[in-house]
Amino acid sequence: MSKQLEVSLYCGLCGERHEQKIPMPNEWDSRYRSVSDEHAFCPKHATISAFADSQCPGCVGGWGDCGLWQSFAYRELKLTASDFRVMEAGICPKRTNGTMMVERGKVSDIDLRDPPVAEAGKSLAQAIREYSAKHHKADAFAV
Repeated sequence: MSKQLEVSLYCGLCGERHEQKIPMPNEWDSRYRSVSDEHAFCPKHATISAFADSQCPGCVGGWGDCGLWQSFAYRELKLTASDFRVMEAGICPKRTNGTMMVERGKVSDIDLRDPPVAEAGKSLAQAIREYSAKHHKADAFAV
């Protein structure tokens, strides 16, 4: 019998989970025989990946350092109505880092983002509203 690798995916927005086992490649092994991704997108939220693909390059290392994630994922919602409007246009309202270039003593910003995907931004805004309604106190959700 071939060894199996258990793959677990967890939606970072609603917690939905998918697990499946796949055969380990020939001659490979894994110490834990499992891998997980807590920042996946379930079928309901899969369209949001286009927002992440366009807005996240060159920003931070992951969700844990992300200003947008920190603005809703913990105790309270810290996004304004203006932040939601920007997000619904497909643009991250909390972009943290960027990339820069120095040429002949002049510092220039380099924006590694792709063009915004408004539909993905609208989906993310709605998912954040749903997340906040479920996980935050009612008085903390004013948007």
